[in-house]
Amino acid sequence: MKSFPYTVVYTRNRNAYVKIQEDGTLLFSVPQRYRYHQKELNVLLDQLFEIGEKLYQRHSLRPKLDKRDEQWVLLFGEKVAWDTLSFEYALLQQENWRSLLEKRLKAELYEYATIRIETFTQQLGVTYEKLSIRKAKSRRGSCWSDGRIMLNLALVHLPTKYIQYVIAHEVAHLIHQHHQKDFWDLVAQLYPGYSPVRKALKKMRLE
Repeated sequence: MKSFPYTVVYTRNRNAYVKIQEDGTLLFSVPQRYRYHQKELNVLLDQLFEIGEKLYQRHSLRPKLDKRDEQWVLLFGEKVAWDTLSFEYALLQQENWRSLLEKRLKAELYEYATIRIETFTQQLGVTYEKLSIRKAKSRRGSCWSDGRIMLNLALVHLPTKYIQYVIAHEVAHLIHQHHQKDFWDLVAQLYPGYSPVRKALKKMRLE
């Protein structure tokens, strides 16, 4: 019996893969052609289970942020009482309080990040197209070749040193669309001493 929760689905994809779903369970995607060949299927599933167990263990070991309860929300690494945020606490008694809170947190992160992005881009003499804040499963941020930058909303719960690193990382991609030495030299120029922050961030679960 496997020591982790999982689901097996058969798809039309050519290749099999394993991924961790939002609820923390594993999804094993298996090509349809294996469905009627039990011997080959068993071999493939054994391989997928081995990979899945390692993924699940890594995922389980990552610390999960306690982001909010009925009285406070984690904002930039600090516990902030809901009634001190810049909107009426009474609104949070409504049925749509989650969407209201999410909207407020997006605004907080957008305002914070915009200032840092503009500082970094001016430092490098480059421009960016726009900033968006989204809920993402795993990506901390993204930068596209057309100058768009996306940041994961979950970053708003982290201390600002981690947000600054992610912003420096994405701004550096405005010049270098790779992770070679030139790119990391640019990250270091924007955010000296980024390495321990990057290592600590990789161990965190953003949800």
